[in-house]
Amino acid sequence: MTYDYTYDEDSLERLGIDRFDILMVHDLDIFTHGSREAFQVKIAQFFDEGGYEAMVRLREHGVAKAIGSGQNDVECSQAVANRGDFDIFLVPGRYTLFEQEALDSFLPFCDARGIGVVIGGPYNSGILATGPIEGAYYNYAKAPPEILDRVRRIQAVCERHGVRLIGAAFHFPLLHPHIIPVIPGGGSVEQMRQNVAISQVSVPDALRSDLKAAGLLHQAAPTSRPN
Repeated sequence: MTYDYTYDEDSLERLGIDRFDILMVHDLDIFTHGSREAFQVKIAQFFDEGGYEAMVRLREHGVAKAIGSGQNDVECSQAVANRGDFDIFLVPGRYTLFEQEALDSFLPFCDARGIGVVIGGPYNSGILATGPIEGAYYNYAKAPPEILDRVRRIQAVCERHGVRLIGAAFHFPLLHPHIIPVIPGGGSVEQMRQNVAISQVSVPDALRSDLKAAGLLHQAAPTSRPN
């Protein structure tokens, strides 16, 4: 796959549309490009060779209502956000029931700058949907024993409250007042039906409070819906 972050782009022509609701640059991160050095090359290309300039101009001319970026880690998201003026960020898997490192700096930064945040991958590539079964996936690979063990502990708390792990995982990111939607994904009509059903379940605040008391949630993580 070729990642071209320069000015020359023909997305409108290829998509057959004349405007974007949201225009995002994707995968400017170490995970995608393989090393910190490769990431630095790509982020320089985006900001210095016209990619970012093109997005800003499209927003200024009303062709894009909003511009943003999507990365697989919060460190790289922060690096991109620091260099531009963005409306929205997509962060897959980095603010979930399992991990909340985004609370350390990125979410407060977005809050201060008025940047909306979309959370993709609320199940961390599957393990928060399937549970800690043999062969469960975490971050696109089979989960190691320490990950399985932590998820077992989270699942045990959910079970004490009569809530399925997948339901608790779906609703958790939405408790943060600066997160707009959660994108769980779905590869079939049945999975989409399941997503709708999960979105309607009730998860008690006490479940998240118990997770925090057990050291299984970041101390700054909201445990109830914002007023």
